Amino acid sequence: MAYTINGEAADLPGPEDVGGVTFVPLAKVVEMLGGYATWDNATKTASVELGDKKAEVQEDNDTVTTWGDTVTLSSRPSMAHGALWVPLELFSDVLGCSVTQDGDVISISNM
Repeated sequence: MAYTINGEAADLPGPEDVGGVTFVPLAKVVEMLGGYATWDNATKTASVELGDKKAEVQEDNDTVTTWGDTVTLSSRPSMAHGALWVPLELFSDVLGCSVTQDGDVISISNM
């Protein structure tokens, strides 16, 4: 599969299908969207900021904290290939992005 991020082709690893759920590398996608992601190795938590949206995403925990609220993802984020991989839905359901999957192309936009 290929990625289109904010209308531009993007060279990113994956995505990966795990049990019918599409996973993408969190930090790389967030950064290409113009956001920031930091990693706390002690708690295995990524802090994400994209525009006015903020979220805390923990490895092996399907509950994401955002704006003092929580969102439950369909699957748990996990480490693979040296990065935290998250269900694609995180970008639409938590970070407010427009997400489409058309054949072999995943498009994500925050514009």
